[in-house]
Amino acid sequence: MKNTFIKNTLTLSISGLLVKGLGLVNRIIITRILGSEGIGLYMMSFPTIILFISLAQLGLPIAISKLISENRIAKTTKNSTIIYNSLSISLFMSCILIIVLLIIIKPLTGVWLGNPETFYPILTTIILIPLVSFSGVIKGYLHGLKLMKITSIAHIAEQVVRITSSVILVYILLPYGLVTAVFGSLLSLSIGEIISIIILLFKVSKISPNAKVKAHVTVESKDILEIAIPATSNRLIGSLTYFFEPIIFSLALREYLNTTTIKNLYGNITGFAISLMLIPSFLTHAISTALLPSISESYSRKDFSKLHYLFRTSMMLVFIPSGIVCILLSFFSYEYMNLLFATTSGANYVTYMAPFFLIFYFQAPIVSILHGLNKSRIVMVNSLILNIIKLILLYFLCSQSSINSHGLPIASIISALLLTLINFRVLSKIIKVSVSNKTKVKVIFVLLLTSGFAYFLKSLQINYLPASLLIMLTYILLVRITNLVNLKKLSLVI
Repeated sequence: MKNTFIKNTLTLSISGLLVKGLGLVNRIIITRILGSEGIGLYMMSFPTIILFISLAQLGLPIAISKLISENRIAKTTKNSTIIYNSLSISLFMSCILIIVLLIIIKPLTGVWLGNPETFYPILTTIILIPLVSFSGVIKGYLHGLKLMKITSIAHIAEQVVRITSSVILVYILLPYGLVTAVFGSLLSLSIGEIISIIILLFKVSKISPNAKVKAHVTVESKDILEIAIPATSNRLIGSLTYFFEPIIFSLALREYLNTTTIKNLYGNITGFAISLMLIPSFLTHAISTALLPSISESYSRKDFSKLHYLFRTSMMLVFIPSGIVCILLSFFSYEYMNLLFATTSGANYVTYMAPFFLIFYFQAPIVSILHGLNKSRIVMVNSLILNIIKLILLYFLCSQSSINSHGLPIASIISALLLTLINFRVLSKIIKVSVSNKTKVKVIFVLLLTSGFAYFLKSLQINYLPASLLIMLTYILLVRITNLVNLKKLSLVI
């Protein structure tokens, strides 16, 4: 169990790192071609795409992964039954969503977003919906079997094809206008997804089905939905918030800023600032994906010692790299923004967001554990409340001319902090885990001392790259000295 979790996390982390690196290369190229206005248009369209992707998957990857992993222990159901019922749900949802998008796309782009130029970029979602829905079912099946290597290969191939097609399409279509070029860039999402599906189907065809299982328990579509709907609610609520975010952002700022300025500001915050801070997200995604089947199996056995181990290990895997990233971005936001995106637009937001972003990285693994413990409904309620608060704060803060666009980062920070802390409190009550005061003091000590050293190096005006290396070495040394990590068990000492 322990070796499997670490192995799967490392597999997903390495592939995630490659994908993230490729994504950065793509973002750098596309940013330099499209410019701030093009990225602003891209980011204004993206929340709608994310919302429909979330609706299309309907939490099926989580539900399938959970059912398949539990069935590895119980062996009461044929996996093929789970897959076939999931595919029928997937097909039905895809048809409904395409119809809904076609109905609302005109008022969405022209009235709600106040930007008719987003019509054609958002229209690419029609192709993406069924593709993402279908691939989600296959990935859920493979994750339930803990075959993370297959999905990792497919993910890398998808990203390579997406980047290549994105750059080619943007170069070809840019002479026909910025809107057409952005359309081509977003169309590449579907092209990459097609390649991913081909690879997944090829690999799945070689997996032997569990024909020996005596299916005395039947899994119906309603059984899948009972897990899928609460499980997807958290992501769906986040996607809905992301969908309404540019709309509310535009409405609040429209009183004293023009449409072009609002679009550029939103692009700077979400396309540059938040993208930079989400670099470690490949790791939190890898941990969350590997955690779900492992937590489900351990919980079905009522093995709380392994649950505690998985929690401590996931916290360690998040804390070590994320802590370094937050400190480096706090002091060298302009330098890293310029290095990665050839611009400093949005770096001012990163400077004050980065110190608070550390707790955000813990959010995904904690939520994944709660899903594995059958607490998806609690996660849904917490997410709903905090995201409503975020949208209210967003409108109120952005409406203040003295705060202006800074209302979005501030609202995001407050909601993320509260949601992570509330979910951790729920988790600590269920599996009786807690963080000792001694550990809290050690964490604060390591972060403050490393930050102090970073401030000292910055004051000496040393080049940020060698300074960053010294800061990382200092951070790791302090973690080792304070014995925050148990190297033998590969877990956080809490």
